[in-house]
Amino acid sequence: MLPCFWLYQHIGEWLAALGTQAAATDHPYSAWIDTYADPAFAELTQMAIALTDRAAARASADQLTVMAAAFERSSRYEWMFFAQGTDMPRWPL
Repeated sequence: MLPCFWLYQHIGEWLAALGTQAAATDHPYSAWIDTYADPAFAELTQMAIALTDRAAARASADQLTVMAAAFERSSRYEWMFFAQGTDMPRWPL
């Protein structure tokens, strides 16, 4: 779940920073942008990062390997989700 939090926060803040056109209330994604650019969502993202860091600090080497693989897999799924709008990649079987 962490890549989802982190990525959505980053994209929401980036789109909001583009200026009034992206943040305009008539923009088709204004509610999405408002949600993920909100400082309250940034706080939740930081909490998720901190929880993950705490778990990693107590994890064994094997558990860290599993955590890293899960983070990478989740990141890849997020990338594939967003790429659907431009590249239409095939979902791996």
